Amino acid sequence: MFRQALQTLRFRKGGFLASFVALFFGALILAACGGLMETGVRADVPPQRFAAAPVVVARGTSDHGDLVLAYDRLDASLTARIAAVPGVRRALADVSFPALAPDKGASADDGLTGHGWSSALLAGAPLAEGAEPRAAGQAAVDARLAGRLGVRPGDRLRLTVGGTPVSVRVSGVVRSSSGTGTSLYFTDARARQLRGAPDKVDAIAVLPQPGVSAAELQRSLASTLHGLDATAVTGEDRGTVEFPGSEGGASPLISMSAVFGGIAAMVAVFVVGSTLAVLIQQRMREMALLRAIGALPGQIRRMVVGETLIVGVLATVLALFLGRAAGELMLHQLADAGVVDSEIVYRAGWIPLVIAAGTAFLSAIAAAFIASRRAALAPPTAALAESALPSRWLSAPRLVCALLCFGGAGALAFVTATVMSGEVASSTAGPAAMLWTGGVALIAPGPTRVLLAVLRPPLRLLPGLAGELASDNARARRIRTAGAVTPVVLATGLATALIYLQLSSDAGGGGEATSAWINYLLAGTIIGYAVISLVNTLVVAAAERRGEFALQRLVGATPGQILRMVTVEAAMVAVMGIVLGSFVALATLVPFSLALDGSWVPGGGVLAYLAIVAGVGALTLIATLLPTRMALRTRPAEVLALP
Repeated sequence: MFRQALQTLRFRKGGFLASFVALFFGALILAACGGLMETGVRADVPPQRFAAAPVVVARGTSDHGDLVLAYDRLDASLTARIAAVPGVRRALADVSFPALAPDKGASADDGLTGHGWSSALLAGAPLAEGAEPRAAGQAAVDARLAGRLGVRPGDRLRLTVGGTPVSVRVSGVVRSSSGTGTSLYFTDARARQLRGAPDKVDAIAVLPQPGVSAAELQRSLASTLHGLDATAVTGEDRGTVEFPGSEGGASPLISMSAVFGGIAAMVAVFVVGSTLAVLIQQRMREMALLRAIGALPGQIRRMVVGETLIVGVLATVLALFLGRAAGELMLHQLADAGVVDSEIVYRAGWIPLVIAAGTAFLSAIAAAFIASRRAALAPPTAALAESALPSRWLSAPRLVCALLCFGGAGALAFVTATVMSGEVASSTAGPAAMLWTGGVALIAPGPTRVLLAVLRPPLRLLPGLAGELASDNARARRIRTAGAVTPVVLATGLATALIYLQLSSDAGGGGEATSAWINYLLAGTIIGYAVISLVNTLVVAAAERRGEFALQRLVGATPGQILRMVTVEAAMVAVMGIVLGSFVALATLVPFSLALDGSWVPGGGVLAYLAIVAGVGALTLIATLLPTRMALRTRPAEVLALP
């Protein structure tokens, strides 16, 4: 059956490209989310100035490998005591303090940091020109910072340190080695004075004698530091000492990636399942013919699962390969927005990759197995009739799953409205939106039939035959029409719900800028995936109708008439999807609004909703009309001659 699956892939490249896209983006988002969670758990901050020092002494304790900083300074006299410990080659005191250069413009004021000259020696940053500072009124400048400030050796530089004006002469320019290039270097004594504590230092970097390891040096320092509330750290803990503000700076990643990853997993399962269901529905005739010539139900299922596995392996491998880049990009955006500390580095091991791959594979295999059930078990004659115009849509498993989705969504809505309060209500409102969407998608043919009955009279009033043909087509093909409506529901419902969750918080005055930025980033990623699903499904559905369009042209229809008919059909799909998606959004937002401020009306105004509706409507039309126009370029006889 795998050989048969490979042969099928050769002749159905378009359909399998659609499933490849759905699987790829699903695995990509899950891999990025998993990497962000591991990054938040590990919270690694690589050392920069301390990179050359295997051991760093700081105020605090280290209990079972967990560093707890006290944020107090060490006595400067401890430097000499540490330098005398056996195995120590040199001990260098480190002092850091913020500084401003107000006469150099606002762009130069961001993140200037003063240090003692020992820090420059520690960083291994040689002088590019000039000399080291030897007097209180001198300072050396990092080369990149010198370029920003426009200074050279001998120039006078006015600074503000702790609100006090300070004037120094640039003694030299230090070659940039690491970090952001914002450092100023004073004499060690002057740096401690400017820090506000002449007899204190922030940390002490310890360089070992040749042949002495970091672990040996750490053990040698233990007795000297005993009773001083100081600890010697190695590895990534040196970065935490160098950037004390980064401690706990990665914690938002854990909760954020957990919630986001959970919703993304639900969206991925839904998108992959709906895409494969559409593709397999289009192949009902092929599978019925295989059954008619003797293929067993198990063979049909193995063929479908084999095809899905082949596409899934290719999509998942590529997604995992690019998952690190996607996770690093998201982390960079979060750091730029101030959500996490900028010094935290992206760490993703094999665990998030295995979880992402497993979720993608399981969702794909389960979707393929379920979607192929009808084709595999139905009698060949019934399957052939079903392939022409499918009529059965509500099976017992489908009904049970729909009731579970609606029951879970209703329970979450009740909890949101009655138990939750304030912005924390979004933690239950977000998953509720996904469950409402899943429930509506499972019973979509039913609501679609009702909406078609409502839309038919206005459509028949349109001039020409386009409205009447579109109405008749949609009614005869209502199961497949519902398949096209489903991604529109997903895009409209999730976009409106997720965006208005934050807009309502902002309107109530409770939304923080950082929280808002996170929510919009996550909402944008999920909405983007939903939009991909929308375009993917509609392109596949339109491309499937090449034979139908060819027959219409053979009986006298012009390409223009077909395009007008398809335009009306696309407009119907957009309207029905927007209506059902708006129900999903309202069912999500009303309980949240009640929890937020007691109002039944979500905040944020109507402009965002109109923009969402316009965007979804335009995408629906474009994704339907472009493949239709391409299909009409081929002569009808050639289309009908294709396999």
